[in-house]
Amino acid sequence: MANGKFAGGDGSNLNPFLIEDAFDLDAIRKNTSAHYKLVNNINMDVPPFNIGNGWTAITTFSGTLNGQGYHIDYLLMNYNNTSNTGFIATITGAGASITNLGFKHFNYNFTGSSSYSIGIICNRLLAGATIDSCYLLYGSLITDRASGGFVSTATDSTISNCYAIIDIDARATNTALVASTLSGTAKLINCFATSYTIKHTINGARGICSNKAATSTISNCYYNSDMVPNYVLDGTIPLNTSQCQTPSSFVGFESVIWLLEQGKYPSLQVEKIIKYLFSDGNKIITYKNNAWQMVGTSLNKSLFDQHGMDNIYLFNSSITNPINELNDPKVHVWTRSDYINRRVGLIGVPYPRLVMPLKDLDIVGAIQNLNLVTFEEPTYSNNLIPKMTSNTAPSGIVSASSITNTNYAWYAFDRTLTGNGWVSSGSSNQWISFNFLSPKIINKYTLVETYSASAAPKDWTFEGSNDGANWSVLDTRTNIIDWSLGAKREFVFPNNISYSQYRIFAKTNNGNISYVSIGGIEMMSLVSHPTIRVIASKDQGVTWESLKSNSWQQINISNLLDVKANGMTATEFNAITQSQWGLLSTNKIRLAYYLEQININDVARILSLSSVEDVATETPIVNSLTIYYDELDKKYSGLMFMDTSQQYYSTSIGDIIKYLDFGTLIAGQSSLDVKIILTNTYPFDVKNLRLFSEHNINGLTIEFSKTNAPFITESELLYPQTLGFDQTIEFHIRLMVADTANSGGNFDIRVESDPA
Repeated sequence: MANGKFAGGDGSNLNPFLIEDAFDLDAIRKNTSAHYKLVNNINMDVPPFNIGNGWTAITTFSGTLNGQGYHIDYLLMNYNNTSNTGFIATITGAGASITNLGFKHFNYNFTGSSSYSIGIICNRLLAGATIDSCYLLYGSLITDRASGGFVSTATDSTISNCYAIIDIDARATNTALVASTLSGTAKLINCFATSYTIKHTINGARGICSNKAATSTISNCYYNSDMVPNYVLDGTIPLNTSQCQTPSSFVGFESVIWLLEQGKYPSLQVEKIIKYLFSDGNKIITYKNNAWQMVGTSLNKSLFDQHGMDNIYLFNSSITNPINELNDPKVHVWTRSDYINRRVGLIGVPYPRLVMPLKDLDIVGAIQNLNLVTFEEPTYSNNLIPKMTSNTAPSGIVSASSITNTNYAWYAFDRTLTGNGWVSSGSSNQWISFNFLSPKIINKYTLVETYSASAAPKDWTFEGSNDGANWSVLDTRTNIIDWSLGAKREFVFPNNISYSQYRIFAKTNNGNISYVSIGGIEMMSLVSHPTIRVIASKDQGVTWESLKSNSWQQINISNLLDVKANGMTATEFNAITQSQWGLLSTNKIRLAYYLEQININDVARILSLSSVEDVATETPIVNSLTIYYDELDKKYSGLMFMDTSQQYYSTSIGDIIKYLDFGTLIAGQSSLDVKIILTNTYPFDVKNLRLFSEHNINGLTIEFSKTNAPFITESELLYPQTLGFDQTIEFHIRLMVADTANSGGNFDIRVESDPA
């Protein structure tokens, strides 16, 4: 746990402070203009935050807080006669924002002077600040003063894509589930609210908003009139409970932002929805009312919906841990694995992992020019721009510097590649933009050319703006040539600032004297990014070190945050010189790899490690290599090779654990066949498996067979069926050695597959 020191970051917009626990959250008040993001759900049911008055409001905040879909749990707020109320009292400034954050199981109580008003996220949202994609769930608001679920007063600011499903005990006028009062140019866009229990509604709780200035706007905001007194302002739309659970009711709600399911209230795609169940033997159990309860014998989504636990904070206690009561405990996690699909699997609670080999690299000669090749693939959202049918429908606004004939700007956003797309009336300094209803953080965009390769942009900037007048350059591209019609090109860049409007400003094209054209444009946000770090040992793993500032520094491998913060990137590792290696060891080293994934779609992979010197060789060995490293499994993760006693031959990145040694084979001889077991330790199914071999040993043939009685020789094995989690496939291999075979060497058995 970071305990108020943050789990990483420096507070800049490109490297925000990482909030890991309640004390990190409290440390925001030390620097209220910095940038922050959550990396966990935050449990506030710990002292001193769960006793007395509980949480003390952060007075003023002008930075950014990105919840990344996580939520703050069990926030206790007891206030009496104070204007500094809520999680934050005042959020102010054009760059200030709270995004992608939930508040669950909170308890908010306010009594005191009628001159004060309250809000759960903040009391006052001012001067261009925004709250976007946030939610309040399963909490209690008890108030005898003017109150708003998210904010009390929003002035010249925006609340968008938010929902509240809370218990409310309202005893005062001007109390609403989203905002009590809108003033100035405040905007309330695409929101939903309902209460699951209503009390004391005399002049009390209202659906979305209680007061709105004439200059403020409300659009596409819905509330449950069965649960909240009917009080309609311009832009607020009452629905009954059945309508609230019907997707077609929510006109204007974008599917890339909202999850709309029949029979359920709306929720946000960004939410990290996680449900936990346990099993003990063949019984599926949950922990309720301080006791284990059996709920079934087989897992399914319905069982998680009905009986799943929202968190397992209780099991952090080493003294009264209920898990100690179980004989064969396993944790089962149901999660929305990406923004669209959901997955059920038997997996461990996600943690980063340090993969440590069991053998040294024995280098012949001096250690020099080691080259580590890695692959780190982040996860991005789907295209955030809806399929446009005009410059303003279904949502957002498309603009351009000019058009030619009927080649409208919105054609670049219609998600079809059959027409010309957008074609301007000039050949240079042309632009096309998209204005979202609410600010977004964009980190990736794609371009497709469908009109003419010569009209495709060659030099351009990708820019963001919040007013359409002042533009910030986020990405610059020069000399982009060789466009193929219909081929998509991707561009990524670092960005941690929300903008409502983005544009491509094309300075030049690829030679066309009349036009600039773009057939298709997509925009995505960064969801998560994996991390790989490397550390080295000179004493067979007793101590570990990393080269920093031209000196080797010791790393505490029991502290993974130390490994992550101070371990070497692949670039730093590959830059180590022979003399620097000499300061550590002359010819024997051991390497360990830190791998971290935030999202199941992230890929963190070690591809290869090579050297200009030879590594000491053995007799032929089988070496398992996996497709991806996946942190969600406690075991080695991926498609793994085992022997008949279920011992792995190697780690998920190829470090050898044990050899499959055929001993000494005489030229012209064949080996006995050996049975190998392939197991799927991914928390998802795979299909279309292909097993094959790779080697460069002259005269060696590796034969495969699905059976050994008889052994039917094949050069590779194909398995079209689906292989589920923890399922296995058995196969057999043997070696044929020709008269001309070379001695020594090694070979790999490899496996490829597709996700099912």
